[in-house]
Amino acid sequence: MNKKWMTEDTIVKLIDEEFPNNEPRWLEDRDRLRRYAEGENPFKSAEDRSVPASAPFFLAVAQSLTCSGRDHALAMRSMFSRREDWIGPLSKATAYTYWRISLENRSRRSALGMSLRAALESLTDCLALGWMSQAELLTGEIKSLYGDHRYFDVNGTYSRPLYHWILRIAFDYWRCEFEDWGHGPRGVVSDVHAAGECFGEPKLNELFDLWREPDLEPHQAKLSWLCDYYIHRTHEKEGFEFGNDLMHTRFPATILAWFRFRECLGLNNPKIDHPLMEPLYATLPSPQKFYTEPLLDEVIARLRREELPDLGASSRNHDEGRGPDLHKPAGWLGRLWGRSKD
Repeated sequence: MNKKWMTEDTIVKLIDEEFPNNEPRWLEDRDRLRRYAEGENPFKSAEDRSVPASAPFFLAVAQSLTCSGRDHALAMRSMFSRREDWIGPLSKATAYTYWRISLENRSRRSALGMSLRAALESLTDCLALGWMSQAELLTGEIKSLYGDHRYFDVNGTYSRPLYHWILRIAFDYWRCEFEDWGHGPRGVVSDVHAAGECFGEPKLNELFDLWREPDLEPHQAKLSWLCDYYIHRTHEKEGFEFGNDLMHTRFPATILAWFRFRECLGLNNPKIDHPLMEPLYATLPSPQKFYTEPLLDEVIARLRREELPDLGASSRNHDEGRGPDLHKPAGWLGRLWGRSKD
């Protein structure tokens, strides 16, 4: 097995070490959400922290939704300790992240581009849990933003081939026509099939051609390669999909997302004899109910009343406020605790 693949025990140890240091910030963010839901303005101006922020508040709400880092940590602790109580915290964390990404998608003035990786993390987690309605909405938003050349990480070092592979499957499943592959805010790629570009891995292209194949058993060698390639992309290296993503270092949501699409088409999914797919959490779960709770419902209700009446629908015509700059690389610790969205 690849010696660079971080072990479950190592991840649990890191979580246990950092959890107490980050819980106060999570609680502060959750308290801001509570106060916002109750009609207050709990946010401070980015220019002068001594004065209240001015509306619109949706990006400040999005930042406070990073309190989901606590539930991500709890889910990982359960998953990677091989316990069976991980679906609950993962569902909560995924719902919070879904709404955060949906809010960030409403702003298109990020000077340095938006993160395809962040969007695809949310999309694949929703698919792994069986949230098809939310996944379809996210896919539409991703198509719109990608078509407007807002994603910085679609070519070169940041070409994200695995995420492009599952995005192609999503577009094919929902019959989304798209031609601007590899086009980002800083220009276009002359050949997306060139080595190092978004379609530059031939074996992924072969797997895309096979994604609807009724019987994948004759293709076990390709499936095993997919798992090996997935683990390779967990190395802590600039531009790799999972290089600073502890959750998806071991939780293969991208592969489970593919299996979910196949399940929706009535196709059988193969059993892959590979260490990546061995744990219980690497088995496609039965479709889960979309997570809701009173606090989150009240936050979304106020946003719809005052700022975004169609939140949870298309964001095509929205452009309120400057969005977060999502291009800056961050270490895995920052991503675990919600300090960065790249």
